[in-house]
Amino acid sequence: MDLESPSRLPQFFGLVMIAGYLLVAITALTRSSYDIGGVFLVGPVLAVLSVPLIAKARRTEPDARIRPLFALGLLATVFAGFAHFLVDFKFYGGAADARRYSQQGAALAVQFWHGDFVPHLDIGLTGTGFIIVLTGIIYALIGPTVLGGYLVYSWLAFWGLYLSYRAFCTSMVGADYRRYALLVFFLPSLIFWSSGIGKGAWMMLCIGLALLGIARLLSGTSGAALPLLAGLAGSALARPHITALLVLALIAGVLVRRVEGANLLTPIIRVGTLAILGV
Repeated sequence: MDLESPSRLPQFFGLVMIAGYLLVAITALTRSSYDIGGVFLVGPVLAVLSVPLIAKARRTEPDARIRPLFALGLLATVFAGFAHFLVDFKFYGGAADARRYSQQGAALAVQFWHGDFVPHLDIGLTGTGFIIVLTGIIYALIGPTVLGGYLVYSWLAFWGLYLSYRAFCTSMVGADYRRYALLVFFLPSLIFWSSGIGKGAWMMLCIGLALLGIARLLSGTSGAALPLLAGLAGSALARPHITALLVLALIAGVLVRRVEGANLLTPIIRVGTLAILGV
C-alpha cells in the first residue's frame, strides 16, 4: 500500500483501527467473561445498524448545524449507558433493578434457545415482568452480556430521544430546534436515567414514538397512527400510568389546538374525536 498517497491514508488508518479493535475485543473475550466482553461483539452490530439510520436522520434535517448532533447524541447516550453500568454495578455493587432484569433475562434466553417461548415468571407480564421478557429476547439475540445489554438499551433510548426531537419539529413550527436538540440529546439527567437496562430506556423509546404520533395527528401530518399506537401499546406494557398521561396529553391537545377555518361543526368534530379516543 502506497502510504504517501493522500487517498490511501484514510484506508490505512481505518485498517489500523479495525485491527486494534479486533485485538482489544479478542483480549477482552479471552480474559473476561462474556458478561463484559460481549459488548465488543454487540457494539459493531449496533454501529452497522446506526449508520443508515443516522444518515437518514441527517437527510431529513434541513438545518446543517443540527445534523452532527445526531451522531454525537448517540455517542453521548451510549457513554451515559456505560456510566449507568458503573454506578449500578461498581458503586452500588449490583444493588439495582438491572441485576434482576439481567439474571432472569439470561435464564429466559436459555429457555428461548431450547424452543420454549412461553415466559415462566412468578410475576405478571407487565411492568417488571415485561422488562425481564424484553431482556430475555435481547439476550437470546446477543447472548447474556450485561454490558452489551446496557449498550442495546441505551441505543434504543437514543432513538426515543430522536423521535421526541422529530415530534417537536413537527408540532412547533418556527421554534428554536437547535436549542431543543441540544437539551434532548445532551441533558445529563435525561440521557443518564433513560439509558441502561430497565424501564427508563424502553419508556423513552415508547414516549418518543407516542409523541411523534401525537404531533403528526394534531398537525394533520400523515403517518400518525403507527407510531402513536406502537408508543401507547409499548408504554402500557411497562408503565401503564405513563400511557394514561400520554392519552390525557393527546386529549388536551385535541381540545386546545387551533383549527383554521373553524365553523359550527368544529365542536362536534372535537367531541367525536374525544369519544373515539375514549373508546
